[in-house]
Amino acid sequence: MEQVASQKHDSPCAAKPEARSNAETTIVIPWQERMVLGAGLKAITGLQRHRAIEPPPVAAESAQNKTVTSRVEIVEHENDILKLLDTAAGSSFDLYCIDYGIDSDLISSTRCSKNQVSIVARQQIEFSHYLPGEYRLTREARAVRDATLFRRRYGDYFVAGYKKTAVFCAIYHCTSECVSDIRRFTGEVRALLQSDAFDASAATRLARIASTCNVGIECTVLMSGIGERAASRVRVKPDQVIERMDYFGRIATGAPSHAILWHYSLISDVLPPQIDVSPLTMMGLAQLYQKTRCATVLISGFPPRDNGCDQSRYSQLERRFDTLRYEIQFRLDELTHDSALLNDLLSQVSAWLYDAHVVMSWQDLREKGDGPQAKRLTDPAGTRPAAARTG
Repeated sequence: MEQVASQKHDSPCAAKPEARSNAETTIVIPWQERMVLGAGLKAITGLQRHRAIEPPPVAAESAQNKTVTSRVEIVEHENDILKLLDTAAGSSFDLYCIDYGIDSDLISSTRCSKNQVSIVARQQIEFSHYLPGEYRLTREARAVRDATLFRRRYGDYFVAGYKKTAVFCAIYHCTSECVSDIRRFTGEVRALLQSDAFDASAATRLARIASTCNVGIECTVLMSGIGERAASRVRVKPDQVIERMDYFGRIATGAPSHAILWHYSLISDVLPPQIDVSPLTMMGLAQLYQKTRCATVLISGFPPRDNGCDQSRYSQLERRFDTLRYEIQFRLDELTHDSALLNDLLSQVSAWLYDAHVVMSWQDLREKGDGPQAKRLTDPAGTRPAAARTG
């Protein structure tokens, strides 16, 4: 028996409550290149499954006025980049173990350290939503009445619609050789951004503050939802940012940016609104997701290869993390039910984060000329204290 799409299935789950977690019936995630309407996805991993949905009737995109939102952020620490990524993702979802919400362009373009900060000016235009009014299971999917078999074959969610947006992001890379100068610059810019909207006047004052504080500025502009005829990532001079923003406003047409996922319980009673993963495992997966995001951000802040510092430790860290990330991606399905594997990977990522912070602190002390103190932070073999090894 099928249900109306707007209704929610309330039947109790046959399994023990502690073995499963409640699922949100509607979630939003960043749109992926290979997504299509009706595609099935597994909860947690986001792995694609067979299609269980009949092609929806063709419907026009919902007509609505354009909504424009703007915000400016100062990025001084890794946590600021994570918050920025959450804002860019604009999502709430139960898919932890994949890089949904990780914008590689945003990460690679945003820098922060003791002598550099990034200022990110972001403008988003939301054009429309596309959400066909009615979905039905295919005849083959309706014939599957076992919840476990249905979930294995078709997943937990399907792509029901999308949001269409265009985004402009100007990233000011601000650098100074003197830490006190960058701190003074950051304080004055924070006061500027609190009092003024980011417009031509604010951009001019930002450049003036940088000059008086001996801070150099480089700019990168990222754009999406502008069609294929325009570059999505360009380097510009600071005085060209507002011109680029005006250009973006003229050519923006929008593109699918977020997928709207429906749980199958919205259209069928074969699958209860639950996820076949325990709440404890969900918490572990969320921790693993956040820690790998932190690692990705830390790597983006490693010193460039041409700055003259010893790169061997950074190269080792990058190789270690590449191996970890590959194992996580390769064993996504196992992670949802193998607590020993999940705990082991959590410990490995935690140890990696500890080592990365040690190496970065060691490099800071070396730059200050305090070699002996830096040497005491880590032994020649790069081993960790017992507490760090246990994760």
